[in-house]
This record gives sequence, structure tokens and C-alpha cells, in this order.
Amino acid sequence: MLVKHWDEMSAGWHEDYERGRPSYPRQVAAVPGLPTSATVLEVGAGTGKLARLLVTNFAHVVAVEPDPEMRCWFVALCPQAQLLGGDGGAGPARGRVG
Repeated sequence: MLVKHWDEMSAGWHEDYERGRPSYPRQVAAVPGLPTSATVLEVGAGTGKLARLLVTNFAHVVAVEPDPEMRCWFVALCPQAQLLGGDGGAGPARGRVG
């Protein structure tokens, strides 16, 4: 079966994703010229793998994730970040990113 969208996948894939997807290298969260006092935005945050690195470098991390089950994993694994439900197509950053 060809899966075209994440919500067509089986219920257990979120755990497989968290366990099987490698973490990002630590240097990804080191953004030259961006002060540690900055607020950073991650869209499509998944289980929070990138956000877990970002919260170690920045004062405020805001993440957007559309999948409710992924958001449950995110909250459990990265409570230091602010999490918003949505797809990133609308919201406070719309028109300000680019």
C-alpha cells in the first residue's frame, strides 16, 4: 500500500519514528549570528528531535506540528519548548519568514 499522507499510516508508526530516526548533529542548533536570547521557530517538529537541541542554545523555542500523536511525543520529550498544533501554513509567522 502506498501511503500518501502521514495520517494514513498505522497507529504505531510514531514510536517507530522516534526510535528509528537519527537525531540531528549538535552543530545544527548553532546558528552563527543568532543570539542565544532569540526566539526560534521549528515547523513540522515531529517528536521534537531538533527542538531538543534548539532549547539548549536558545531562550525560547516555538514548534508547530500537525499530527496530534506526534505532539504527544513532543510534549513528553521536549517540555521546555512551546508547542502549537497546526501545519505552519497559518499563524504568527505567516508572511514574516522568507
